[in-house]
Amino acid sequence: MGTRYNPTPPPDELRDYVYYEDGHIYRTDTKARVGCLNRNGYFCYTYQGRTYLIHRLIYWLHTGEWPEVVDHKSRIKTDNRFENLQAATQSENACNNTLRKNSSTGYTGVEQRPGGKYSVSIIIEGKRYYIYGYESLEAAALARDILIRLFYGDFARYGIAENAALKVGGIMI
Repeated sequence: MGTRYNPTPPPDELRDYVYYEDGHIYRTDTKARVGCLNRNGYFCYTYQGRTYLIHRLIYWLHTGEWPEVVDHKSRIKTDNRFENLQAATQSENACNNTLRKNSSTGYTGVEQRPGGKYSVSIIIEGKRYYIYGYESLEAAALARDILIRLFYGDFARYGIAENAALKVGGIMI
């Protein structure tokens, strides 16, 4: 069994022992950088027998908040600069999932149905929804991107319209 990370915020006294600078946490007494890379690719730090993920500590040091999830905007696990971190729900963080290796279409949430048409699936608040009947792969992928943008905003990860502003019916979404 791997290391368990503490779901509760650290004691306030930790603020006296560490400080943040340029995406890292340092000890105030020795100025040494703290933390080590875990097997999942995240930096972590153990304080008083409790292990914390560094990016969560950085978010807490800046905001005083301990949200359900702290997301890396850039999707780079080791980029712990505060401006790269954002509070998220589990659903919002799930938008970071990458394309599955066994994807037959090359787009997340898009699959070809028997008969040749395409369908889109999207998970909203833990429930999966399907939309069927797209004639082309590109139309299905774009429809999924629009839905993701509408429901997840800045957390959206696109397939066909990666990082592009989407304009539908004259409205920018």
